Amino acid sequence: MPGLLRDSGSVRAERYLPGDGVVPTVDTPYGRLANLICFDADFPGLARQGGRDGVDLMLVPANDWREFGEVHTQKATIRAIENGYSLVRQDTNGLAQAVDYQGRVLASSNYFTTDQQTMVAYVPTKGVRTVYASVGDLFVWLCAAALALLTGAAARRAWLATPRRSVSGRRAA
Repeated sequence: MPGLLRDSGSVRAERYLPGDGVVPTVDTPYGRLANLICFDADFPGLARQGGRDGVDLMLVPANDWREFGEVHTQKATIRAIENGYSLVRQDTNGLAQAVDYQGRVLASSNYFTTDQQTMVAYVPTKGVRTVYASVGDLFVWLCAAALALLTGAAARRAWLATPRRSVSGRRAA
């Protein structure tokens, strides 16, 4: 699958050249596949490209360290649920996992607790469309705007209810 494995450029500290920020996809007999590399899967905006493009299966090769491998896998799983695709996250030094688009773990292998580093899973090759893949964080921003408006309205109401004194020291009418 030429062109599928490409870093999006989210991690500048690595010694790799950054990518263009576009998540590559390819149509195959196994559905539409996409690829994020390691830490790229932690970023909702990158993962959402797969959801918007109707990706069925996201492949995420990774090389973590002991203290962070499980967290990366959990974040990638959240991204899979949000965007409606199955996920296969291979991790050479952490928690490798295959999950379906609902986040159900189909297979798992933890490098630090498992002697056998082979993982076999039947992964769904058809994803689902999700609202999050279409609108992203719009709901969160609308809630924040509503909170700001309500806070402003409450502050204005409190300010108007406070008795005022005129310049002469008498209460204003």
